[in-house]
Amino acid sequence: MGAWTTHRGDEWWYLTSWGKATAAAGAVVTIDAIQPVDHHLSAPRLHEVLWTAWQQFHDSPLLCALDAVVRPCLDELAQQGVLQWELIDQPSGQDARLLAVLPFPAAR
Repeated sequence: MGAWTTHRGDEWWYLTSWGKATAAAGAVVTIDAIQPVDHHLSAPRLHEVLWTAWQQFHDSPLLCALDAVVRPCLDELAQQGVLQWELIDQPSGQDARLLAVLPFPAAR
């Protein structure tokens, strides 16, 4: 897992072997795009992005833009017990407000 990186403090990106994510940061951190190189966002990949953001931006409210791919992944992570989120209506669409992001339980 990597870390979120910035040059100016208001635009952030997360690079990984499978793709990248971008975020805008101010009073709130909003993950606005997650782009896998193979165009396949899975729940574990989304969890990686959200978990690292949750750890790195722990003092800021964290939002994630919703789309037809992200929302089912969020629901899957919530069912697995590693994520709590609520729907936020914005003028430009819908976001998920992350209430809790937990690590995956250790394999037994």
